Amino acid sequence: MAVYLFVLAVPAQAGCNTCAKQSDFFDFAYAKRMWTELRTRDQLEAEWERVGTQYEAAQKQGVFVGSGNEIRARLKELPNAKEIMQGHDLDVTYNRVWVKVASDQYAAGSIAGINQADEDRQMCEWARRDDIFNHQCNALPDWRTKEQVAADAALQIKIANQ
Repeated sequence: MAVYLFVLAVPAQAGCNTCAKQSDFFDFAYAKRMWTELRTRDQLEAEWERVGTQYEAAQKQGVFVGSGNEIRARLKELPNAKEIMQGHDLDVTYNRVWVKVASDQYAAGSIAGINQADEDRQMCEWARRDDIFNHQCNALPDWRTKEQVAADAALQIKIANQ
């Protein structure tokens, strides 16, 4: 899966030029269903194995080069177009929604990982805005890597021992 380690930073302004919009998806309902159903990293990776690898292969073949109309025309010719589009949507769901909302949560005072942010902080308001699936601050699926889970646990221990 094209998974990126995210850097936690506080945005300089409330606007978000890189946040996902419904129009960024081929099938917004599929993406929202994955957000709801895939609660763990293992579940996310299993779905990525099913659709994401096909999406990555299509990218390497140049399927996603050109205008939206050109891309859709190429996709129509492929027998696995549905899976490729779902892979695209899963990639957007992870990289442009989950990563952004998780970053908002950490900036909103989460000290022990996701879904523990201070609901009263401005960044939690931004998390609600950036979570285009359910508009909540502390309702993320736990798609953290093992390294991120360990880092969160270590931070929690450090804070508890201060």
